[in-house]
Amino acid sequence: MSRRCRLVLAWSCAATVATPRVIVVTGMERTGTTVTSELIMSTAGALGPFETGFLAAERPALFNNVHPFFEHARRGRAQTLRGGLQLDDAQLAELLESRTHADMYHYALATSPLFRRRGANTTIFVDKAPRYARFLSDAMRRAPPGTRFVVVSKTVENGRRSWEARGNAHLYEKTYASFRRQVELATRDHPGLVYELSYENLFLDLCTRNETARRLFDFLGLPFEYAWFSGRALKRKRKDRCQLCRWRIAPATIPCDASRARPA
Repeated sequence: MSRRCRLVLAWSCAATVATPRVIVVTGMERTGTTVTSELIMSTAGALGPFETGFLAAERPALFNNVHPFFEHARRGRAQTLRGGLQLDDAQLAELLESRTHADMYHYALATSPLFRRRGANTTIFVDKAPRYARFLSDAMRRAPPGTRFVVVSKTVENGRRSWEARGNAHLYEKTYASFRRQVELATRDHPGLVYELSYENLFLDLCTRNETARRLFDFLGLPFEYAWFSGRALKRKRKDRCQLCRWRIAPATIPCDASRARPA
């Protein structure tokens, strides 16, 4: 039995599951996919790199042609700082030998230093990649069975403003129309597995933040604590960049929606 097979088998036995549990976070660029994925990673057992991109490859053997995600998975100082998988060349070659995309997640969980850090204890792979929104239904078809997809979106006005800040305003309308078509198609083809999330309700509106987060975590089948908005829980597991930490938006008590929120 090869080293790769032994690693995957060992992880599978330890996790006592037939397929890895994966949560995908996607959406148009500049819509809050990073902070949303970091909030999800704050729960026990959930973790992932800054971006993964496995599902952008039609099959695992073609992942080496998916840029820049293949480079992000490679071991190196820049990738470490960005929270990459940090796989060496031999491990990357073995990753490409995976039979299915589910096997890719298995292999990454078993080998990546990101998941072996003390305190991580990862059993849920959080795959954040805005690119999936361009071919959402195909990405869902490639994902392990039952994978839940969180699609983050901004209002048209806020989305356009974010793209203007990057000098891409002329591309926004066409990209947004394509994004809406992809979400509708994926929702039709994969009922119950797509959750569209409002960035404004989760991060900007104090009166909807707590309940919006609870609904999101209910969809994912995970517990939720309001203190996770501080980013501290994630920082204990992933020592690299933490966009959520910069916000410092978790006060000592839940804000104005506390009277409406369901009890914890």
